[in-house]
Amino acid sequence: MQDQQSMARQGVRYDVSIRGSVSVAPAHALTMKFGAGAGAQHGWVDLDIIDFSSTGIGMISAVFIPRRALIMVRALSYGPDPRQILEVPVRVQRVCMTDRRPAYLLGTCFADPSPEQAEQIAALLRVLEGDPRHFADTQTVVGA
Repeated sequence: MQDQQSMARQGVRYDVSIRGSVSVAPAHALTMKFGAGAGAQHGWVDLDIIDFSSTGIGMISAVFIPRRALIMVRALSYGPDPRQILEVPVRVQRVCMTDRRPAYLLGTCFADPSPEQAEQIAALLRVLEGDPRHFADTQTVVGA
């Protein structure tokens, strides 16, 4: 049995409500694909991002995504004219079916983000930590 110390999180997890979408990362494109039956539009499936940390993202998806899958996640700003605020590769670590609706709770970790993607992660974390200088209007980022 693992002791409590080794199971501690490496970063602060922020509860959020951010619209997002996922697609299969190019490295897994030959083994996995989202079809039209999954609601995919141009290979992207909509979902809800429910938590965010320096190490990964938690999401709820109506589509099953297998553990260890490498996917791309996009996060969109809040408001009538949403814009993309993040696009980053993640690896699915946990998948659990939710009990209230037919959906899946996904726990992911960042999968070797580029320097530009790492800056997108850092900028969103700064907003979640309360530093609004990195986005013109933080209310449109996180729906505050």
